[in-house]
Amino acid sequence: MKKSIIFIWLILLAFGLCAQEKGQFVLQAEANAGVLFHDLLKDNRKNHPEIALGTVFGYQVSEHLCLGVGANIRQTSDVDTWLPVFASVKYRFNGGNVRPFVEARCGYAFCLLGLGYKGGYDKGNSYVSSALCEGFYASLAGGCSLGRSDLGLGVQFVNIHTHEMGWNIAGEPFTYESQDIKPAVFVSYAYRFYFGK
Repeated sequence: MKKSIIFIWLILLAFGLCAQEKGQFVLQAEANAGVLFHDLLKDNRKNHPEIALGTVFGYQVSEHLCLGVGANIRQTSDVDTWLPVFASVKYRFNGGNVRPFVEARCGYAFCLLGLGYKGGYDKGNSYVSSALCEGFYASLAGGCSLGRSDLGLGVQFVNIHTHEMGWNIAGEPFTYESQDIKPAVFVSYAYRFYFGK
């Protein structure tokens, strides 16, 4: 079994070392993991591990430049699920089989499942909060390409919309709403498929 896995891996690696050509279409499958930094709700932690799976469909404009559009579904540890849809620009520098790259993305994040929280204060106040990763989305990453595989490290920014409503000790209602751009760091792996030429 181990020999079969190693053999398949070597075939994929050899196939991946074929250089991409100008004028080809690219389908990139990717996975990443990171930490989103935000205090979503009161009495909650400020660091939220997250994972993501996604794809980018692009066009190889030149040996170095690829333009594309993509989406990935992201899940935080607090069951906040969101879907960024974005435009992508990736640039690979000269090199041998290992080529450095930079990639920038910008788009909009759609909330698929928000985070809710119910709590109270010692003074008698009670509140219900919700937080959504929704709105502006951007990321910047850099790393190395080995054939068709990319390994990167990056930072992303997403708009967090927090809404809180509650009642104070006298039973009077109050509301609070905010929107903030919050950062995250991540590591990523992607594999590219070329076709169309």
